[in-house]
Amino acid sequence: MMQKGTSCLLQIKSLTVEDSGEYSCVVGDQTTSATLKVTASPPNFVQKLKSEKAEEGAAFTFTCELSKAGVPVEWRKGAEVLKSGEKHQMRQKAAVYELVINNVVPEDGGEYSCVCGTQKTTANLNIKEKPVTFKQILKSQEAEEGASVTLSCELSKPGLPVEWKKGAQVLKSGEKYQMKQNASVNQLIINKVVPEDSGEYSCVCGEQKTTASINVKAQPVTFTQKLKSQEAEEGASVTLSCELSKPGLPVEWKKGAQVLKSGGKHQMKQKASVYELAINEVMPEDSGEYSCVCGEQKTTASIKINASPAVFSKELENQTVEEGDSVSFQCELSKPDVPLEWRKGQLGLCPCAKYEIKQTGRLAGLVIHDVDAEDSGSYTCDTGDHQSTAKLAVKAKPVLFKTQLQNLEREAGQSASFRCETTKPGAMVVWRCADRVLATSSKHQLKQDGAVVELVIYELQRSDAGEYSCDTGCQRTSAVLTVKEVEVSILKFLESCVVYEGEDVSFQCLLSHEDTPPVTWKLQDVPLQMNEMNLIKAEGRLHSLTLRGVTPADSGTVTFTVGNHNSTASLTVKAAPVTFRRELENQVSSEGGEASLSCETSSSECKVTWRRNSTVITHGEKYTIQQRDTTHILIIHKLVKEDSGEYICEAGDKKSTANLTVKEKVRIVRDLCDVTVSTGQDACFEVELSHVGVANWEWWLGDNLLQNNDLNQMSSQGRVHRLVLKMVTTDESGDVAFVVGEEKSVACLLVEEKPKVLILEKPQNTVALEGESATLACSISDPTGSVTWIRNDAAIRAGLKYELKRNGAFHQLHIHNLSPDDSGTYTCDTGDARCDVTLTVEGAPTFFKKELKNQDAIEGDDITLHCELSKPGVHVEWRKGGVVLQSGKKYEMKQEKFVQELWIRNLEPEDSGYYTCDAGNQLTTASLAVQVLTGRQEVTSTLGGGTSFYYKSGASPFSPQSNTSSRSQKHGLRGSCSSGLA
Repeated sequence: MMQKGTSCLLQIKSLTVEDSGEYSCVVGDQTTSATLKVTASPPNFVQKLKSEKAEEGAAFTFTCELSKAGVPVEWRKGAEVLKSGEKHQMRQKAAVYELVINNVVPEDGGEYSCVCGTQKTTANLNIKEKPVTFKQILKSQEAEEGASVTLSCELSKPGLPVEWKKGAQVLKSGEKYQMKQNASVNQLIINKVVPEDSGEYSCVCGEQKTTASINVKAQPVTFTQKLKSQEAEEGASVTLSCELSKPGLPVEWKKGAQVLKSGGKHQMKQKASVYELAINEVMPEDSGEYSCVCGEQKTTASIKINASPAVFSKELENQTVEEGDSVSFQCELSKPDVPLEWRKGQLGLCPCAKYEIKQTGRLAGLVIHDVDAEDSGSYTCDTGDHQSTAKLAVKAKPVLFKTQLQNLEREAGQSASFRCETTKPGAMVVWRCADRVLATSSKHQLKQDGAVVELVIYELQRSDAGEYSCDTGCQRTSAVLTVKEVEVSILKFLESCVVYEGEDVSFQCLLSHEDTPPVTWKLQDVPLQMNEMNLIKAEGRLHSLTLRGVTPADSGTVTFTVGNHNSTASLTVKAAPVTFRRELENQVSSEGGEASLSCETSSSECKVTWRRNSTVITHGEKYTIQQRDTTHILIIHKLVKEDSGEYICEAGDKKSTANLTVKEKVRIVRDLCDVTVSTGQDACFEVELSHVGVANWEWWLGDNLLQNNDLNQMSSQGRVHRLVLKMVTTDESGDVAFVVGEEKSVACLLVEEKPKVLILEKPQNTVALEGESATLACSISDPTGSVTWIRNDAAIRAGLKYELKRNGAFHQLHIHNLSPDDSGTYTCDTGDARCDVTLTVEGAPTFFKKELKNQDAIEGDDITLHCELSKPGVHVEWRKGGVVLQSGKKYEMKQEKFVQELWIRNLEPEDSGYYTCDAGNQLTTASLAVQVLTGRQEVTSTLGGGTSFYYKSGASPFSPQSNTSSRSQKHGLRGSCSSGLA
């Protein structure tokens, strides 16, 4: 600030855009003002990029400087725009801009440029490549023969060509060797290694080389496929085969311990590691164990040769021979010395005195000596596969008796033996008693000793007497057996008895012998038979009679008779006292019905008297008196309440008592009413009775008796009975009846088919914006019908989100505060019909409801830039110029629902510039001007410019000391320009 005479001068140096504004000069109460407008000068590069060289793998930094700070720039490699990331990092500090390239590779060489508007600076980057080395060398390995071996090494760079060698031999990729490369890792795979693969292997890349050795351990020779046992038919060829783990090895074939030679019978072959032994035209003698031997290894198998079956060239012939002679069977076979088996029927024959078996070459014979009738039958010669059979017929000699049977006489209880001798030992005979053929049993025993035959008869009885005969078929001999009776006496006689009616009574007699003539029991001279009332027993010498349930009529004389002996005793049966086996029971009956009282006495012969109170009851129209055996019944007809009381049944001095209660008859005082309902509804029927607490009632639907359950709900309240039929169908139309006693009430149930509820007007597919509301609507055929709205198989319920409305047959679904998740298919369901509708919710675009505003601030203060978006929770990016800002001491980013804020603390002049809030497809930008104090007034300057304000007045000029002070105040104090002029 300067003053010369009446002129005042304000000079502003190094102008910036922020220096624009109104300036005033105040003298006393006089003020003069002027406006300063500073036009921003375009930025230019004050320090340009420089071409450089960089080591491969290191990081390199390009640096340039603009004439202005906070201006956005763009970094490029050639024409490609670079983005900040792991490879490239872009930094800015005031007006200095840097591009850092990490881990440079030869491909990073080229031209790089920094562009700011129309300004551009360019430089070249040359990459000095590192020499190739092996980061991981080959390692020597040992492997088993037949395995695969992998050699692996790693270069310092990926994708470089390499060469694999074994010794000096260059290897090629194929079936044996496989070469792989994955980035900087190189592999050589050697398949199915053999001892010859042992040696030194190397991987060569340019002048670099890595070497390792492989040692292959030879595997011992083994049989990978062993011999298999075989079975063959005589005359065929058999081949035994086995396989070794290695080809070309010598082997030795053996049968048992015998070494076989190739030629004629045996042919030996080898193909690679497979060995074969062929045996031609095998015979049974070729059966045995065969083995293939290679060094210490051996495999063994057995061969079984099935001989071809022999056939009969001449069959056996039937023979007929006289008993006692010898006979010979002979046949001829197709092969000599074949093992044979001779059989008679199914019984195998062995050489003995009876049978002589011969075999000479192909001839075979069987000689049977001293033939008898039992030798008749079929004889078979069996080779195992074939049989020849012939029959032998033996003409038997007649069997005659040398001695005849003799008549016998024995006492009862003894044994008798008939004996005779035939002309032929072991001859078959038949024993008879009269015309009855006898067999061995506990009664008869048939014996034979050579030519002597015998019949023994044990424990003789009179019935055993008669004619006995022995028959050989050619001759018969007979004799008579006479059995004499034994004299029997009674040792213990019957004893008289006195019993009560209905009891059992027993009588016993003891005899002198067990075997007796027939005995008889009599009651009052009437013979008794064994039955359920008369039990007759004989145990040894003790005979007994048991009479069951005797009656007075059974009283009298009981007689036991055996032979000429009798025993007699008297039986006296006393009448049993009458008792009630079953008493009368109390009865409850309904008015107008019948009541039946019954009891049971101990005797059917007793007479009873019926009484009501003390009055004797007689048979008639009111009362029916019945007796069925021991049961006595009183039936009371046409019951009235006066019939209630005590009833007595008297039998002699015994009596039985019971009470009869007559209940008043239940009547229906209010009948059922007809009911008409629709399908699926409930039908309710009610009936009113004359009494409460009535039981034994029934509900019927048509011919079906109903049970109380969830579908048929039966209840009663006082005298009213109710039936509710749940969710009825048309099939249940018909008569509904209520029955109690003889009372019955019937009503008609008519179930009408419920009309189907159809959708007349279907909802339309709808597209709506996020945050808005959407309405889906439909019209149905029944104004009383209901509609269910469904989404994702779940019924929608009314709430804050959903609002359900209906107006008659018109139904609406309102969906509020739409979000993209509400998109999808919605279903309108009436139960009988349904339709789908699609709702599409489009996301509302994000926009700035309030944008950033340009702001002025003072150095050292804090300031907040804020804007408001149309959506909450949107991710934004804050930038100053082209530099992305990060939270820290300097900057703090905040978000509260829709509002985004950037806090800048401890402002400096370098914080001036353009700030941007980027929300993806929308952004907003504003400028910040940081003001710096000069003297006692705020001054904003533009970089590189200057301005002066002049003011003339009558005041004296400023002293030099005043200008110096003012200049110092620009960087320190805050004050008013007027105070500097005082």
